[in-house]
Amino acid sequence: MSPDMLRVLMASPGEWALFDVREAGEAETGHILGATFLPRRQIELRIEELVADRRTQIIVYDDGGDRAALAAKTLRELGYGRTDILYGGLPAWLDMGGKVAKGSNVPSKQFGEEVFVDRQVPQVTADELADLVDQDDVVICDIRLRSEHETARVPNAHYIGNFDIALAAKQLADTGKAIVCHCAGRTRSILGAQTLVDLGVERAYALKDGTMGWVLSGRELEKGPVRHKLEPEADSVAAAMASVENLARENGVQWRKAEELFIELDKRSQGLQNGYFFDVRQLEDYEAGHIPGTQALPGGQAILRADDFIAIRNALIIVIDEGGVCAGMTALWLRRLGYRNVYACRDAIETWRASGRDLEIGRGRALPVGLEAAKAAASGLTVAQAREFLAEHSETTVVNVDNSKSFAARHLPGSVWVQRGWLEDRISVLVPDKSKPVLVTSGSELQSIFAAATLNQLGYEKVHYLSGGVAAWHDAGLDIEDGLPKESDRETSDLVLPPYARGKEGMKRYLSWEKDLQPRTNQSGHSQEV
Repeated sequence: MSPDMLRVLMASPGEWALFDVREAGEAETGHILGATFLPRRQIELRIEELVADRRTQIIVYDDGGDRAALAAKTLRELGYGRTDILYGGLPAWLDMGGKVAKGSNVPSKQFGEEVFVDRQVPQVTADELADLVDQDDVVICDIRLRSEHETARVPNAHYIGNFDIALAAKQLADTGKAIVCHCAGRTRSILGAQTLVDLGVERAYALKDGTMGWVLSGRELEKGPVRHKLEPEADSVAAAMASVENLARENGVQWRKAEELFIELDKRSQGLQNGYFFDVRQLEDYEAGHIPGTQALPGGQAILRADDFIAIRNALIIVIDEGGVCAGMTALWLRRLGYRNVYACRDAIETWRASGRDLEIGRGRALPVGLEAAKAAASGLTVAQAREFLAEHSETTVVNVDNSKSFAARHLPGSVWVQRGWLEDRISVLVPDKSKPVLVTSGSELQSIFAAATLNQLGYEKVHYLSGGVAAWHDAGLDIEDGLPKESDRETSDLVLPPYARGKEGMKRYLSWEKDLQPRTNQSGHSQEV
């Protein structure tokens, strides 16, 4: 597909998906606005949740090398017959005048800055928040995931993740105190504060620059298990539902009945249509029991990372929870973000239970597509068998196909490292003799199974993968190494470090970038560089 053809497609009302198949760290340096990051190594793991209908038009691109062609080959083998390669990749897109976006989740972060400016969302600085704390005139609300809250938060912040803040709006307003929402940076705290404003809370604020702003003011963050959890009270929940129904009606949000959701889920499971069915409760609530086929995506994440989870912009989106408040708020914000085919369902989980059907426990992740075929084409060795094999074949090359973070954390002694997305490109240098034995490893066994199957296809004669992965080797008490190869020049090209992990100067650069984001444009390719 030529860049001009892609531009026309992106302006069309149909269903299509555009994937940047480079590593996320590469895509962050510049990608086509409207693309979803899908590194080659994640295709089998994520494609079904992103594109259920195999008849959908898919376009893949890279930097003009071979990875897009290899990704397209994989997708076609998995049944996605309408997969095209962007001719010339990103360089060709730039040559014809197409612009790129720099960063990750750019549409959502642009949107957050628009909301901040257009709605004049109130905010307080870290110094102002400290004064409010001294005056005992504030309730601090961390509206992120529990894992983020426990990693680092503003001291004495209450945990009430994502749009659960809406459930507590009345009781927070009744305190008479300032209510300050915080996240790590800007977007979710802005949306959280505006949500409270929408629900009538007069003294609602966003913490300017979130935990990064707190750190840059010279203050320390708190970490560890949840100390203060904000539990919504019954009358506050009831008031929230009434308010959300009014907001939904005013903003064009429509509600779907539970039975309609079940029908749509069944169609998607059969591959008859695309669709995204998000359970927007907290992850711990989802894991305790959810409707099979729904995907865990807490409301704030649904807005912050929409482009990560919604590859087909015009596909059906239905969001659910228990009670309807968080579902209604998430659908409202998705509509504000520009997704038009989005609906909320208020009683799906309750109706599912009432019908006598069982909820699914855990994360509900499906097996990767093509896993059984890869297993059939590859040979696995248990830890004991692998030890024997290595002892008998001292010339074996141990190849680790993990990402840089996992490889650096732990790998088998003497392992050579090649990210799976680069395997075909680099294996001939690492193992030039195809008759020599190879043991493929990864943190868990998934990536090594697919990699071993690929090496068999390439003609390597003695390839095995380590069953259970490096984790099984470690659990057996065997020697492990850590760190990246000294000669590696791609330490972080595969991953995107969160801005708060980049030091104070990195935080400043990120916050400056976020505040300077230009207004969003349509998805036709006529975007400015952002």
